[in-house]
Amino acid sequence: MSGRRVVVFPSAAELGPALAHLVASRADKALLDHGRFSLGLSGGSLVSMLSKELPALPDLDCSHWLAGFCDERLVPFDDGESTYGLYKHIVIHIRKMISLMEGARTLITAYQAALASTDEAVVIVIS
Repeated sequence: MSGRRVVVFPSAAELGPALAHLVASRADKALLDHGRFSLGLSGGSLVSMLSKELPALPDLDCSHWLAGFCDERLVPFDDGESTYGLYKHIVIHIRKMISLMEGARTLITAYQAALASTDEAVVIVIS
């Protein structure tokens, strides 16, 4: 399928900045096209990577971003296993919470629109 690209990074240290720039560029495009940016965030090593690299980007404005926490655990937000809690304390200022159902509907709609509008996908592999 045309438009697909696989990028292999030798280490997380090299992946981090590239991933932050990719997220920021996709956010810029979505903000121009739609006035907001929706992003699904998982936990694990992604938290430490984005917590280092996203704040390092100059003029990054997350005020119109909608973040969904994709693998949130059923634990209090101050628990070390809470994806939301880790991002809240490390990476981003979260302005408001929305219900799980509202978030799910919003992300499903954004995902369906993204799938319908492009045949491009980005796959990132760390070897």
